[in-house]
Amino acid sequence: MRLKRVGSVVYYYFVSGDTNINGVYLSANDRDNVKALIQKEYLKKVVITANAEKKVLQQAISRFPKITAEDIYSELPAERQKFITPIVRPDDEYVREWLAEDYPRKGFKEGTPYYMTMNNERVRSKAEQIIADHLREAGIPYKYEYPTMINNELIHPDFKILRISDRKELYLEHCGRLDKPDYYDDMSVRINNYAMNGITIGDNLFLLFETAKVPLDVRVLEKMINEQFR
Repeated sequence: MRLKRVGSVVYYYFVSGDTNINGVYLSANDRDNVKALIQKEYLKKVVITANAEKKVLQQAISRFPKITAEDIYSELPAERQKFITPIVRPDDEYVREWLAEDYPRKGFKEGTPYYMTMNNERVRSKAEQIIADHLREAGIPYKYEYPTMINNELIHPDFKILRISDRKELYLEHCGRLDKPDYYDDMSVRINNYAMNGITIGDNLFLLFETAKVPLDVRVLEKMINEQFR
């Protein structure tokens, strides 16, 4: 494609091989052809550049050491590891310490239903039991009702989650009584307070919903686990 500007008007010409140097003029009625030809030229350049990038990356990968600086600690015997502060702690150690933290638990009112998770912890509903067990089976570290200060108020988010891949802490709230007006108002205030303290939906805050007529959708939970929590 050859483009020629005359004043404010642009003319388009299709140039084929070495013949007809000026090219064949394409009118406004040939807009689809113009678009297809320009797109084709663009994609050719993209492919050439991508192949050049691929070549450089392949060379870098072939020269990259099999053991990185971060791996050295894991390669050492335990007798040496105990005297070392690694530059990056292995995931298993980091998770183990994160889970080992002790924290005060929120109490239960006498006579409330009793639900136990696979981690042998008591939760407040069948839905929370399902959530906790799914997290455990997926290998997602979590803390149930970990006390958190938001706007100088102590709250207990349902689940505080550690995403191992980037060691980012996430919060998961099970909104289980949305058909009750008072609960809806309280949850709206909580979500707003979260946002004002840097905890925002879709980034480090995730919500699951349930009403008396619409039970917890486990498919949504599994999608969160696979796409957001790993």
